[in-house]
Amino acid sequence: MRNAPWLFAKGVVIGACGGIAMTGANHYPAVVLGLVGGYLAMTVMELTRSPAAPRLDVSSTRLSAGDRWLEFLGRHAPDWAKAAAADVELNQLIREGLRAAIDAERVRVLAVDEQGLLAPLGIPTRGGPRVEQSSPELVAIVGGGPSSVTPRAKGGYRWRFGVTDGGRVVGVVEAQTRAGSLCEKTRASIETQIEILWRAALAETSRRTQVGHDVSTGVLGRAHWLERGDAALQSAAARGEPALLMCVAVEGLRGLDDNGEMRRRDTWVDVISRTMRDVLRDDDLIGRFADDRFVILLSRMDERLGAVVARKIIARWAEASRSVGSDDAVAVRVGMTPCLKVDAETRVEHMLARAVKAVDRARSTNAPIANEPEAGAP
Repeated sequence: MRNAPWLFAKGVVIGACGGIAMTGANHYPAVVLGLVGGYLAMTVMELTRSPAAPRLDVSSTRLSAGDRWLEFLGRHAPDWAKAAAADVELNQLIREGLRAAIDAERVRVLAVDEQGLLAPLGIPTRGGPRVEQSSPELVAIVGGGPSSVTPRAKGGYRWRFGVTDGGRVVGVVEAQTRAGSLCEKTRASIETQIEILWRAALAETSRRTQVGHDVSTGVLGRAHWLERGDAALQSAAARGEPALLMCVAVEGLRGLDDNGEMRRRDTWVDVISRTMRDVLRDDDLIGRFADDRFVILLSRMDERLGAVVARKIIARWAEASRSVGSDDAVAVRVGMTPCLKVDAETRVEHMLARAVKAVDRARSTNAPIANEPEAGAP
């Protein structure tokens, strides 16, 4: 297939143009269509040369590493394009694709944030290792250096390369394999295709974030939170884990609105949103349901631990309030409800109704925290 790279490139352009025409401004599926189009163009050429050739499996040793990679993308990239979490699915796509193409081991797909912290792509971690604490080879890659292929003492090699977007390195891919070294053209082709997919995932994640989040606080909006909340409860039910829902009410904001103190109101909203993000875990779902009400779904959490978290939120809020240096009559109350046995019938709306009832009771009794037990609980 001497003309394979040129034919693949033409397929990418044709597929991408067709994808853009069908999807409008959203180029995310267009990128996938382009890559799949390139693979299909190569397949058509091969079929016209050998009409009776049987379909080759991904694991076939008769295929080159580059062909196995393209075969894998042709089969799995369309499913990735439909995934709800583009970056998480891309992490898996890259790892499984490199295993299929080059029999890779210990594949790592690392995102590099603007502060220089490393984390698996799509899996947020708080306080991950810094780039400068990593190996010299990885530091060089993140610094904009070229990809590297180094031999391993046990045979085979280690392959590292960076992914750039917007003029900076946003990710690093590392893979080990016992196979012989890939040719430079094959490596460059795979690196380019992964970079295209990675940029598409970043763009799609950014678009979904803008659509699904509250603009002023950055937490989830109502519709997006409800959707994510039901999905989180389904996961908890499958794992047999408890869950707890909190409603956090910020009192006094409406008085600031009535007095025209919009900037001070926004300051307090920012304080409570930052307070919750500082206290809560990365996988806890925070949403804003009204100007003065936030909701939080905490997985793997019972009533006792929930009370500890609620007290931390209130204590951290008090510390942050002193830093504002204001006499505004703004206070925070927390209503919570646990679900010790999450099952397929558990709905986030039902838990939300109980949490709202709890925070209303906290207000009426002038208590900082109130709990509303689940139906049937003693």
